[in-house]
Amino acid sequence: MISKLAAFSMFLIVGLVSGCGGGGGGTEVATNSSGTGGSSTTPPTPVATPVTTPSTPQTELQTTKALLKSAATAGAAPKTMASPPIITPGTANMPSNIAGSTLVLPGNTAALRYVGAVVQAGPLYPDADLVKNTAVNYGGLGLDSNVYYIEFVTDAPTFEILVKGNVDASAHRFLVDGEYASTTPVAYPDDGNLYLTRVDFQGSRKSRRIRIETPNMRFGGVRLAPGDSISAPPAEPRVRAVVLGDSFTEGMAAVGYSFDNYAARLGYLAGWKDMYQSGVGATGYLAAPSPKLKFRDRLATDVFPFNPHVLVVAGGINDTGSSKAELQAEATAVFDAVAKNLPNTVVFVIGPWSPGFPRTDQRDAIKAAVGTRANFYFIDNVAEQWQTGTGNVANPKGDGNGDQYVSDDGAHPSAAGHVYLAGKVAAAVKQVLNTF
Repeated sequence: MISKLAAFSMFLIVGLVSGCGGGGGGTEVATNSSGTGGSSTTPPTPVATPVTTPSTPQTELQTTKALLKSAATAGAAPKTMASPPIITPGTANMPSNIAGSTLVLPGNTAALRYVGAVVQAGPLYPDADLVKNTAVNYGGLGLDSNVYYIEFVTDAPTFEILVKGNVDASAHRFLVDGEYASTTPVAYPDDGNLYLTRVDFQGSRKSRRIRIETPNMRFGGVRLAPGDSISAPPAEPRVRAVVLGDSFTEGMAAVGYSFDNYAARLGYLAGWKDMYQSGVGATGYLAAPSPKLKFRDRLATDVFPFNPHVLVVAGGINDTGSSKAELQAEATAVFDAVAKNLPNTVVFVIGPWSPGFPRTDQRDAIKAAVGTRANFYFIDNVAEQWQTGTGNVANPKGDGNGDQYVSDDGAHPSAAGHVYLAGKVAAAVKQVLNTF
């Protein structure tokens, strides 16, 4: 199993570097039916889909802009199903409840598609049989994840997914044909045990598109009954987006899971189905408490390898300790690197979040660094006063929307604040797209 997942990891990394494709089909499954884990037959060797490069960079840019406009038209927040399946959390190390079930291995990319830099979770059991996401560079803390997604199509009336228990990282929830089965996630304790989460459509056999959201679940595959089909979703034009930022982009700051933050929500609102979040708390253009990395030092691992159609850079609130000139110089270096390496990527730069008071010096420095660059668009949330007042949810002042949208730490968005900010960013992005 170790060699299988290691080869799978290399395939995914190479595929991500090669371009913004994705998809495939197939119904191959493994043959083990013993329970939560175990050995299985070798999955088919995945074949990368060739990427056709447009004849000129201008043609590629025009294609990207048209794709962004089309995606935005279809973008919307997912609804919750009127008649959802029954989702049942499992018990540690218990066998499958599906008679004669087979395990579709996490390395079977003919049956599963990932949004994330998915690799083998570790060299030893059970991690050797599991995968995780490594799309975020935390410097000396290693590669990790804010959010990743698992996608497949199945006609199974009931299926199970294999998960390792490790608290918040193990949290996951399901979308069925674009709607949430439940917005309440399943999560398991940090005990290292294996669990099977059961999704039961109560005997209804129908081809359904499944998407799983998770902060960074250690995922071991899908269990199905004999005769059930599974395949990766059909190939389709998909916007690949990267959001580069700080703790706002990283997660919910103790008020929820990272897949509920503004960046994840923005992906749905803008129609960006291939969304990568690179948020690291306490960082910025210059801010980088050891061993974390500043924005420029994360570009080579968190942005460039994924060759996104669109990049959002959101930061500056942690850079208040630097001078305006220093911040402008570093932001200029960041944008120079992006322009050089991603000449056909559309870039949105958002001014620093401003709970309590406007960060005008930081806004001015970042805006000046953007300047009149081609394909770069500055979103001036400070001038537009997205956040107002000096209060927060724990200490309301009655002088602005901070009473509702700023969490009790006085800095980060509340849960409602993340919803609000996602909507504001999406509206600003769509306003720019309407000019294309």
